[in-house]
Amino acid sequence: MTVEGVNTLIARGEGQTIEFKPFRGGIIVSQLAETLVAFANAEGGVVLVGVEDDGMVTGFSPTTDNLDRLLNAARNTCHPSVEATLIPVEIDGATVVAMKIDRSSRLHIHADGRVLLRVGSQDKRLLGDDILKVASAKSEVSCEDEPVVEATIDDLDDRVIADYVRHREERLQAQLTLGKTDLLRALGPITVRHGVESSNVAAVLLFGKNPEQFLVHSGVGGDAQRSARHRAGA
Repeated sequence: MTVEGVNTLIARGEGQTIEFKPFRGGIIVSQLAETLVAFANAEGGVVLVGVEDDGMVTGFSPTTDNLDRLLNAARNTCHPSVEATLIPVEIDGATVVAMKIDRSSRLHIHADGRVLLRVGSQDKRLLGDDILKVASAKSEVSCEDEPVVEATIDDLDDRVIADYVRHREERLQAQLTLGKTDLLRALGPITVRHGVESSNVAAVLLFGKNPEQFLVHSGVGGDAQRSARHRAGA
């Protein structure tokens, strides 16, 4: 990234792949991470740290501590970590750091549990079906069919399953006589891969006692739980 390249981005203004972040004596890591997550979940982009919202270059203090805070936003406030390349550029005596974020093949989640996507110049929070659509688009395997290896049938809530079965019986006007494990196998929420049986994303979203415990690490936010249950008719 050159001085000319940074000036070109500034002239272009904030948008789908460009974000300005003023320094103003410090970095708010959680706010920076919002944009990093949104870029990684979309087309990627460049964050120019040390540039005001109106495009004025006010500069960044490139101390070791400040640079570590930028990296901390990418590594520890995004799950999984977002790959960020830091490129310091001197413009008229002021330092601007260009944080380059590539489009990711994984779904990224903010440390507070939100899933964000860059839409125009905004970091849009996704909910329900939108999370699953983005996650599925990033993987060759359907997001809902993806196994959650750490989750077993014991992590599913029997009361929620019973309620789900009752709704299915009402819809089908028939009694479902299979046991819990066989029923879940038949309906799909239990996945077998390489001989190992585990709950999949759909099962954890629909029936999990504590879905966030598993899905933050699997790349699907807890906001999708309500949507999955709605689609299931529970």
